[in-house]
Amino acid sequence: MKKINAKTALELTEHYEAVADDAFDLLEPKLSPEEYLKALIDKEYFADAILLLAHALPKREAIWWACLCSKAVTNDKTKADDLASLSMAEKWVYEPDDKKRRMCGTLAEKGEYKSAQNWAAAAVFWSGGSITKEDEPAMEPTPYLYAHAVSGAILNAVGVSAADNIDTQFQEFISHGINIADGGNG
Repeated sequence: MKKINAKTALELTEHYEAVADDAFDLLEPKLSPEEYLKALIDKEYFADAILLLAHALPKREAIWWACLCSKAVTNDKTKADDLASLSMAEKWVYEPDDKKRRMCGTLAEKGEYKSAQNWAAAAVFWSGGSITKEDEPAMEPTPYLYAHAVSGAILNAVGVSAADNIDTQFQEFISHGINIADGGNG
């Protein structure tokens, strides 16, 4: 997976807690992210696979993945504010700048982080730059906070999906992330 720079899965897993109680039991010191991802998928620890990929992908690629999964569950019943969150997150992916990033923060907060689309926008806001208001002293987000929002977006999308089989939906979304990690567009 050419987009993943970490040499070992341990480099990534130190930034989050596993969902499945024994997901970290599969870790070995020299296991690559790709090998660990395969082990998680084989054991059907899909939420942990999403967490790993969200932390392994570069920021823009991870956020693009969140946007793709959020878009997959967007329909004619999606609230206008959620559509605005997704639209702004996508615009940031194509042309990152601080104005779009701050707008994503405003939209995510307005949506109260209740939808996949809001979480995608939160991922943008938490991807770098100050998370305080512009007239307040700057404060950077903690490292990998954006990755938690990315996984939140994708897990939320799985939860609201109309798929008959949730495991199938997990696998579809994970395959999009793997495609992005391999250099594709999801």
